[in-house]
Amino acid sequence: MMRVWLLFTIVVLVSSCRKEPTTWDAEYSLPLLRTELQLGDILPDSIIGFNNNNEVLIQYSERILEFKVDSLLDLNGDTIERDFSIAPVIEFLFEPGVQFYSSTEELDFDNLNVELKEGIIEDGNLVIRVENTIESTLAAELSIPSAERNGKPLLVTEDIPPAQGGVNGVLNWEIDISGYSIDLRGESGNEFNKLSVIIDMFVPEDEEAVLVTNQDWVNIKLTYENIDVKYAKGYLGQELYTFNEGDAFDFIEELNGSLIDLDNAFAQLHLSNGFGVDLQANIFQLKAINQSTGNQVSLDANFIGTTINLSRATYTDGAVVPVRKTYSIDGSNSNITSFLELLPDSILANGSAYMNPLGNISNYNDFATNQSELSCDIDLTIPLKLSLANLMISDTTDYNWGDMNTDLERTTLFVHCINTFPADITLDLVASNTSGSDIVNLNDYLVNVDSALVSGRIGTQEPESVLVYELESSAIEILKNMDQIAFIGHFQSTDYPQYVTFKKEDRLIIQISSNASTRISI
Repeated sequence: MMRVWLLFTIVVLVSSCRKEPTTWDAEYSLPLLRTELQLGDILPDSIIGFNNNNEVLIQYSERILEFKVDSLLDLNGDTIERDFSIAPVIEFLFEPGVQFYSSTEELDFDNLNVELKEGIIEDGNLVIRVENTIESTLAAELSIPSAERNGKPLLVTEDIPPAQGGVNGVLNWEIDISGYSIDLRGESGNEFNKLSVIIDMFVPEDEEAVLVTNQDWVNIKLTYENIDVKYAKGYLGQELYTFNEGDAFDFIEELNGSLIDLDNAFAQLHLSNGFGVDLQANIFQLKAINQSTGNQVSLDANFIGTTINLSRATYTDGAVVPVRKTYSIDGSNSNITSFLELLPDSILANGSAYMNPLGNISNYNDFATNQSELSCDIDLTIPLKLSLANLMISDTTDYNWGDMNTDLERTTLFVHCINTFPADITLDLVASNTSGSDIVNLNDYLVNVDSALVSGRIGTQEPESVLVYELESSAIEILKNMDQIAFIGHFQSTDYPQYVTFKKEDRLIIQISSNASTRISI
């Protein structure tokens, strides 16, 4: 955007025959730089749009509510512990490859307030600890016929170390169950929240026969913990959940400190149900909050405080297909303009969601996933037709004021401006070094302190303005240490509070030139 046209050029004349330095004064005029400030210096390019007449629109989307029910899929740990011995038999010979212990156990998910019949594990482990007093290697086999991954049921085998020198053999074994689909109907197939696990033990076929006495024992402890569930199906129950959540509304940060009066604004509010249950939602309040001013405005629209029925989502090929409901809002059916004129930096959503209001009408076919949520998004379209004050436009460019070998006694800077924006701009020029530790406001050197006003477009007229700055040698010396110049403009509608319309081609064109008086020494 910034383009430096020309820097100071000083022609030094050298005379080889002179013994004493010669000095003389010189007057010259030259352009220094040219730049343009455009809409992208007011608002992020990502939210700027245009209609068919090239009039500017602010187009912005924001999620103002995201509500998940993590407790539905929160599986707390459970532990099964079993001991095996051959008592009251004094001793027994176990042949290689012969199973000598088998037990079917059920892991319980009793902490759940729902009745699940199937699920998919996102991440987790079964942890087995086996302690063995028998002086021979044993084999443990764990199988879960109702758990499948890639079409194969879970079946794993691991050796149990033998006892040696009076020290028991111990196996600590973690089994990754990530990605497994599990049947939670238990051994009978008619229950809920239960996972059947089969544990078998035998002497490996490559081992010798093992003599076991009634003093020997094997202890088995099976635990699961920190299991993340990707998908669960069953009856998720009837539950009333409330929410009171705030979300940052950061696109308007660019306008903070401004005063605006919108002609109109348009919004679409999208409610989305990503749960496999029917929901009755109620938004009691959507409140715009401006933290800096402390002001608040609640949205007044026909859906506020009414029951919103949302049908259940569907689950297809591993993906949730949510059900959405959309409400259109404008100045005719809401107070959306005053809601946004507040320039909120956050929006508070207060409401409730009632799950399965009609009970188990799905016959245990409710579902929830780790992506399921009740959400509310807002899409805004704001025509930049408004009256305004204190809206700021700014940009900064690097600029070298010159490593001068001359003594500038004074210089006059002329700032030529063409303002095609439909509003007057009060312009500040601020020079600084890169670190920002030294700052000079060039407006302190304005010939007329009231002359920083750059007139804006009125209709098709694009007036030109010239700001004049007189710099003495002391100010010039300070500027030599500066390497940046910022252009900061504050808008005010030309006929405030009349509405003005911003257009795609609007910009502030700035060109700086100077007349300088210098003393050159040779």
